[in-house]
Amino acid sequence: MVASNSRALAALFLGSVVFASSRALPQGSDVAEAHAVIGSKIVIGDGRILEKGRLVVRDGVIEAVDDRLEAPADARVLDGTGLTIYPGFFDASLVAGVSAPTLASEGAPFDATAAASARMRESHRRGIRPEVSAANLLEVTEEVAAQRRQAGIALALFQPPAATIGGRSALAELSGAPRRKVILASDVALAAELQPAPGEGYPVSMMGAISQFRQTLLDADWQRRVRQAARTAPAAKLPPFDPLLAALEPALDKTLPVAFEAYSDQEIRRALALSEELGLRPWIVGGTEAWKCASLLASKSVPVLLSLDFGAEPKEPARRDAASRPSRGESRPESSPDSAPESAPAATAPASRPAWPNPDELSARVRADRKRRYDERVANAAALARAGVRFVITTRGLRSAGELHGALAKAVEKGLPRDAALAALTAAPAELFGVSSRAGVLAPGRPAYACVVKGAVGDKDLKARAIFVGSQRFDFDLEEESRPTGDAPPGGRPGGRRRPREAEDQRSGAPRDERGECGCDDETHGGAR
Repeated sequence: MVASNSRALAALFLGSVVFASSRALPQGSDVAEAHAVIGSKIVIGDGRILEKGRLVVRDGVIEAVDDRLEAPADARVLDGTGLTIYPGFFDASLVAGVSAPTLASEGAPFDATAAASARMRESHRRGIRPEVSAANLLEVTEEVAAQRRQAGIALALFQPPAATIGGRSALAELSGAPRRKVILASDVALAAELQPAPGEGYPVSMMGAISQFRQTLLDADWQRRVRQAARTAPAAKLPPFDPLLAALEPALDKTLPVAFEAYSDQEIRRALALSEELGLRPWIVGGTEAWKCASLLASKSVPVLLSLDFGAEPKEPARRDAASRPSRGESRPESSPDSAPESAPAATAPASRPAWPNPDELSARVRADRKRRYDERVANAAALARAGVRFVITTRGLRSAGELHGALAKAVEKGLPRDAALAALTAAPAELFGVSSRAGVLAPGRPAYACVVKGAVGDKDLKARAIFVGSQRFDFDLEEESRPTGDAPPGGRPGGRRRPREAEDQRSGAPRDERGECGCDDETHGGAR
C-alpha cells in the first residue's frame, strides 16, 4: 500500500514538473541556442578592431565579443580563421514588401460652385497616401531577404511606393520571422517624390505634383491650427476631420522626416526649397548628383540615402577596319551586331544616315563626356564624405543586392575612405533610423546583428560566410553567387520609378545634351543641330 502510494506521488510530481516546463516557454518562443565564431578578425563598428577574437551569440543576443579563443561547451562553432566579423549591414531604402490598399471614392462629386470643400474626395487624392504604414503591411518575401543576407545585410528600411506623398517607412530585420517579430522601428520617415502618380487624373505633370504636394501640406497645417484654436473656444465650429491630413502633422512638426526621392541636382534643390518653404525635415533618397550641391546639403544637415547605381560603364569602341564600317548612306545588314536592338523602333530614317546610332562611331568628345559623367557618379560618395554630408547606402537601382559590394569598391577606388564606407553600412544608418542602441556596433547585450565575411568592406569580391539576424543564423557557401531577383526591373527602379534620364541616355548611346529629338547624336546628323 505504501509502495503504491509512493509510486503515485512520484508520478504526480513528475507530471507537475513536465507541466511547469511546458509553461516555461510560451507558444512561439525560440529555444535558446549558442553560437560561436572563433579566430576571426572582428571590426567592432566604433573604431576598435580585434585582430583575432571570438563572437558568442546566445538566444539571439551577443554574449561575448573579445580576444579570447574559447567557445562555450554548448555552442555551435564556426572556424573564423581568415574571416572578418562586421556589424550586420543596413539597406537604407528598399521599396519591396509593401502594397498600399486602394482608396475608394466617397460618393458623388462635391459641388465646388456652392462652397469650398474642406475635404476633397479621396479619388482626387491620387498619389497622396500619408496614412499608409509599412509596419502594418510589410510582407517580405524570402527571395528579397535571402539575396540581401548573402550580401551581409541584416536590416532594411522598407518604404511604401512613393507617388507624390507615400506612406511611412519601417525598419525591419531580414530574419524571415513573422512581421510582429521583425519590426525594429515604425514611422521612420514619410516617403515622397515630386512626380505625378501613374494613371489618369490630376496631376499629370511634375508642376501639378508640386502644386498638389504644397496644397496638401498647407491644408494639413490649416486643419491642425484650426483644431488647436478650437480647444480654447468650445463654441467654435470645427471643420470636418480629415485623417489623411492629420497623418501629415508629424511631418509639419518635424518629428517625422520626409524622404524625397531625388536623383538630379535640380530634383534635390527643388526638394530642399520646398522643405524650407513648408517647414519640413528633408532626407534625400537616391542622390545620384548630390555632389553638385554637397555644400548646401552639409549646411542644412540633410542626410542622403545614397544609391550606388552608376549606370553602365562606358566602353572604348572596338577597333574595326574602315572597310567593315557601312557608309552613311548604306543600310546595315540585319545580321550585323550593330543593328538596332529588337526593342528599337523600325528603321524609318532617311538614307542619308544609319537607321540606328552606332556607339562605335561616336565622336571622341561624346565618349569623353560619357566617361566623365560616369566617373562623377562613382566619385559621388567620396565628394559627400569630403563635404561632411551624412550619407547611408541603399541597394535601390541595383539589379540585385549582390552588386552592392562591387559598386562600393568602385566608390572606394575613387576616393571614398573605407572607414566611411563601413559607417555608411552600419553605424550611420543605425543612428539615422534611431536604433543605435541595438544595431550598428557589436557589443554584449545587444541583439545579434553580425555578418561573417571573406574579404573587407570596400573589396569588390567580398562574400558572406554567415550572418546572424536576431535569433537566426544563416550559413552560405563562399562559392555561391547571388542572382538577380527582379526587384528592380531592367531600365527601371523598384516601385515603378524610371531610371533617371541621364542613365537612360547612358544605356542608349549618347549623353542627353548631345542627342537630337530622334535620339541620335550630332555626328549622326552630320553636324550640330
